[in-house]
Amino acid sequence: MCLSQTFTLPGYDLAVETIGRDGIQKSEMERLTENLFFVWSHISPADKDCIANHWDKTKNAGYPVCMEIFESIYGNEEALSSTEPWGTTICRGAAIQYCWKICRLFPDKCLQALIAHEIGHVYQWAIGKNRLDMKREDLNEFKDLEQFPMLDNGLVEFHADKMALRWGFDPVLIHAFLFQRYNDREGKYVLRKKPRNETRAYNRAKKEHRWSPEMDCARLNLVNNS
Repeated sequence: MCLSQTFTLPGYDLAVETIGRDGIQKSEMERLTENLFFVWSHISPADKDCIANHWDKTKNAGYPVCMEIFESIYGNEEALSSTEPWGTTICRGAAIQYCWKICRLFPDKCLQALIAHEIGHVYQWAIGKNRLDMKREDLNEFKDLEQFPMLDNGLVEFHADKMALRWGFDPVLIHAFLFQRYNDREGKYVLRKKPRNETRAYNRAKKEHRWSPEMDCARLNLVNNS
């Protein structure tokens, strides 16, 4: 079963399609769209123009702009798999896919942070940078880069994270939310009987937050202490 809705990007004459696959409900598609609008309203005018112009080019090149919602992007039947990305950006930045079995757990502030991160990847395509050609010298704007040792092909994740922060959304909240409420056991998120302290969970997530170059989104590698 597949549902589809089309909306006009606020402030631009550009159609964006939201596609719900795997039995995703209309209300879940609407929730994603509402949070996308919220994130879009916080992006600077110059960055919006850059992203919208890129989307217009991808559309003309045969890549329509869409947000796809799957129960599992990779068809993983495991309940709450912790090895699958929560979101990924494909087709030169024209399409963003979301793993809804995880994303539906997120409060809006976490979902917004993920949306902002993925739009950060669209921005990278718009400025001509992607996983293969972004270098550390492209990130001089971000002074704390030296705190994040990683391979060059992981820099796009760091950059997308920082773009989300520039627009007012903190991706660390996602890691903190999961660490507070779930244990990661053998590749699965298992609900804790008692949540960890929210402030401590955030501080732990912020301290240990790292991007994995092999993944299309970030996963937090924490030891699950009881």
